[in-house]
Amino acid sequence: MEKIPLTPNQREVLNFLNLFYEHYHYMPTQKEIGEGYIGNKKQLLKSRTDKAAEYLLKGLQNRGWIKKELGKHRAIILL
Repeated sequence: MEKIPLTPNQREVLNFLNLFYEHYHYMPTQKEIGEGYIGNKKQLLKSRTDKAAEYLLKGLQNRGWIKKELGKHRAIILL
């Protein structure tokens, strides 16, 4: 599957996923994405709700940047 270019918000979340994984060695939950923190430092520019995080993750998956398993909180795979 060819990767489709990302919107600025999707790019920001993808960068957050990478940073979070580098720091903790596991992927964040939707709630952690919504909060936007890694350690004590705010990484995402905007606060997001769990639903907004879910919407952005679906966009990343539809564009071929991640794979997410339904029903699992940390089941995000970077492609």
